[in-house]
Amino acid sequence: MGRHQLILVLCCFPALAQPPTFTPRGISPCTNVGGNFACPGSLTSGVGTGVAGTLDLGQGTLPSTFPANTFSLYAPTAISLSYQWIVPSADPGQGFLFSNGGATPSLLTTKPYVAIDLTGQTAAKTSTLLLAPTATAAYRITYYAKVTTVASVSSILGGTTGLVITFTDGTDSVAQTAFTLPEVNQAGTSLAIGTGNVTNTTQATLTGTALIFAKTGVNINYAFGYQSTNAAEMAYELHIRLEGL
Repeated sequence: MGRHQLILVLCCFPALAQPPTFTPRGISPCTNVGGNFACPGSLTSGVGTGVAGTLDLGQGTLPSTFPANTFSLYAPTAISLSYQWIVPSADPGQGFLFSNGGATPSLLTTKPYVAIDLTGQTAAKTSTLLLAPTATAAYRITYYAKVTTVASVSSILGGTTGLVITFTDGTDSVAQTAFTLPEVNQAGTSLAIGTGNVTNTTQATLTGTALIFAKTGVNINYAFGYQSTNAAEMAYELHIRLEGL
């Protein structure tokens, strides 16, 4: 048999004109842009025994500008420790981001937050869902109401009931069916419930706040009163905020 010869040819390659790209599993290539990897789509970390899905950010200086339509995270220039947060094991739903304040790693979750914004209202608001609580907890409720169209004769912002919250107490499970929030007018005067704001001008406002402790699984509802000499003549706006504590 003849002999075969293997010839290995070595050649030099010029320096790369652009930084290299790499392709994380399952997504389009990422590019190095000024020392930062830019990746379309999702970036997935490895999985397996002893491998956690993590994203490590070294401390640094916040850039002066950011590309449009981006979301950014950065570590400050002076950070003395290593901090970690764990995301919930299930979708916590709508709310604001909250850390349980435990030792590192802390658990990230959300506290409920509900915003009701109504305008052009010309009648009372009957019992309406504010929150279906998924935990027995304290909640702060704040509201602001204002006349936007005056009645030709007279009106009462809040009517004879004001803002009423219904819920079930989280300790003894007693239903609260007539929990009424305070009424403070535009002059800072506390009004008696049942009299409302009779100013009948577009300066007329009501505001108030209260803390409740509500049981999980039982709806928190709200209702707001209304009175106008000529039906549906006075119009008002109503803004309510509920925050989990």
